[in-house]
Amino acid sequence: MLMASPLKLFVKKQRKLPETIQIRFLKRVERFLTNGYSLQDALEATAWDKDLAPISQYFLVKLKEGARLDNIFESAGFHPAISSFLYFVHANSDLNEAIRKCLELVEHQFQNVRKFKQIIRYPLFLLLIFSVVLFFINHRVLPAFQTLFTSSPETQTTINILKWLMDFIQFSAISIVVVGILFVIIWRHVQPRMAMEEQLKVVQRIPGYRYYLRLQTSLQLATHFSSLLKAGLTLKEILAELANQNRLPILSYYAILLTNNLERGYHISSLLEELPLIEKQLAVIFQKNTTVPVLEKDLTLYSDMLLEEIERVTIRVITYIQPVFYTVLGVFIIFIYLSIMWPMFQLINSF
Repeated sequence: MLMASPLKLFVKKQRKLPETIQIRFLKRVERFLTNGYSLQDALEATAWDKDLAPISQYFLVKLKEGARLDNIFESAGFHPAISSFLYFVHANSDLNEAIRKCLELVEHQFQNVRKFKQIIRYPLFLLLIFSVVLFFINHRVLPAFQTLFTSSPETQTTINILKWLMDFIQFSAISIVVVGILFVIIWRHVQPRMAMEEQLKVVQRIPGYRYYLRLQTSLQLATHFSSLLKAGLTLKEILAELANQNRLPILSYYAILLTNNLERGYHISSLLEELPLIEKQLAVIFQKNTTVPVLEKDLTLYSDMLLEEIERVTIRVITYIQPVFYTVLGVFIIFIYLSIMWPMFQLINSF
């Protein structure tokens, strides 16, 4: 019986690739492109690695069929950020630079997500254990204490207060989880039907997420603007490219707004100042630069600064997570101790 080829097995799986494989593939392709290989030769050379061979073969087959590079990345199971970034490759002739920049962005993103998972895993495990313990105390221990200490009014009052606090904590936790799940379900159902303007009004009301989204949108705009300027596109052509894509909906919406208002005679710097999810510094960069090379250089440097800022903010949030979780766990431990020992102490003192 003939065994299936690696390519057929890869096509059959049709699942998301591991992050390590995605990074390895991008690094190999970028390395060969840097050394003067064409895209086809780079993919064939990448197939020397047996782990990457099925992916390379899949890319070669799809390219021969005439598929777009970003669509191939998407269908091959790569992260959506990669296919979104490489959408503009057809307009930017510098494929090597595009993959290099894409690799830099997704590496930072994968690394931050990995750090977040590592930091939150153990506290979540402990929180789950102590939640089960609290549930057991609330539904088994305290009711038993209420029956046991009926002769001591003071102890009975303490137990009733503890029982009320337990019920309140349990109800609040369940309510938060249920409301969060309902919000996600409703948002996913309603979001596709909402106009982008209405969606932006919703996300702008979420303080922490709003700041992160502003940095991310500014980074996307600066990065793609600088790469397309480098490729020789005019301002009108760049905005058309941004508006026609659907992988970055906020950027597409803003590009349409900018195009419509530029046709009315407004300057792009004044328009950028009015966009809530765009950093004001971008407007300053467009205002002070009159030559394309200087503007392209400033946007490239500014996108690097935004990437560093996103990483700094992400790391700062991650470092705050563990202390918060351990504080909550400490409160749980104290509460468990009081729930069991305090009625005992009161009963002993009553004798």
